[in-house]
Amino acid sequence: MAHEDPRHAAWRSEFESLGEEGVRMMDSGSQAVPDDRIRFSRVWLKERDDSRRSARDDKTHSLAKWANYIAVTALLIAAIAAHKEIKWLISSVMSWLSS
Repeated sequence: MAHEDPRHAAWRSEFESLGEEGVRMMDSGSQAVPDDRIRFSRVWLKERDDSRRSARDDKTHSLAKWANYIAVTALLIAAIAAHKEIKWLISSVMSWLSS
């Protein structure tokens, strides 16, 4: 694993204490050609956004799995509850077809 540039470690610590909003404000008034600190602040903000997106995706995936489980369970319960009606329907259709 590569070692982090000491400047990046110091900036990362500073950005953590400033928070995302503070870092965004710091970058908003930057010059046309940003310096290394501003460029790294953009990398840091992207890392934060990616981390938040990943956590949100994990939660969405978990909720989707539960929704699928609930839907399959409901389908099984409905099929069991409707068993007699399904048998009656099949026998009715079969007798109608045979006549």
